[in-house]
Amino acid sequence: MIIDGTSTRRLNVLITGGRAPVALEWARRFAACGHRVFAAESVDRYLCRVSRSVVRSYRVPQPNEDEAGYREAIRSIVKRESIDLAVPTCEEIFHLAKFKTDLESETGCAVFCEPIETLDRLHNKRSFIELAASRGAQVPFTRPVESDELLETLAQEERFGSKLVLKPVYSRFGANVHIVERARLKSLLRNADLRRLIEPSASWIAQQYLEGAPLCSYSVARAGS
Repeated sequence: MIIDGTSTRRLNVLITGGRAPVALEWARRFAACGHRVFAAESVDRYLCRVSRSVVRSYRVPQPNEDEAGYREAIRSIVKRESIDLAVPTCEEIFHLAKFKTDLESETGCAVFCEPIETLDRLHNKRSFIELAASRGAQVPFTRPVESDELLETLAQEERFGSKLVLKPVYSRFGANVHIVERARLKSLLRNADLRRLIEPSASWIAQQYLEGAPLCSYSVARAGS
């Protein structure tokens, strides 16, 4: 499917997560190429809702609160508007990915994301590090943390260096990330707030702390290798 200015067929495109600035940018670009753009979002007011580039906007249930309702709403929009391509932008990508295969086979709409198994492997900070290491990438020393006792043992691990990073395997925007001195780790375990975070039911990792300038890149690939 061609989705740029060289397309010979006008597509009906559904952009979810219409509150994001990037969603508005995509809406404008698709519209500029002659495609018909629709938007879906779980909040009342959002950027794409008032854009001249968007043909129609839909309010849908919040997927983290009503996943079944969200699925049905998206399926209904895709059928009603004969959507050719669905483009997720925010966290709802994980919910769309769960029924990507069913939606594509039922409606013929292409969902522009990987299956949930691939997304989960990349989003999970432990499995991502393991994947990167298996492909020969240099990664920080990393170990799982599943209890206070194991974390106390890790405090003796010299491969962490002087500092280590504690983080949940699922997080965003640095939420619940703790950078601590390894020498102070045992004493920090007496902190009630930290102890509540590190518990057997949670999935956390401890990582070597690396000094340096943070770098960030963003790429989109289709049928790449």
